[in-house]
Amino acid sequence: MAAGPAPPLSIPRRAVRALLMLIQVSYLVMYGPALYKFHDVLRVSHELYGSPMLAVSCWRLPVLCVPVRLYLFTALAFDYPDLGVKSACCFR
Repeated sequence: MAAGPAPPLSIPRRAVRALLMLIQVSYLVMYGPALYKFHDVLRVSHELYGSPMLAVSCWRLPVLCVPVRLYLFTALAFDYPDLGVKSACCFR
């Protein structure tokens, strides 16, 4: 006897939004020390490689991602109705 498809999982929208907001805040907290310790990374990059390329590479990710994380957090906080459509176009 073939089993039919499983029923869809029912998770409250509020719980999903809270979890996604927590993930965004976690990313922002992670970027803080990376930006705070940038001068140490710059010093080590100059000592090891004689160039700031390592430091620039490490600095670029938090600087570019902080605005994206803030946008996603505020979209979740204000329950922006087209969040999936808007964020999907940003990452294509």
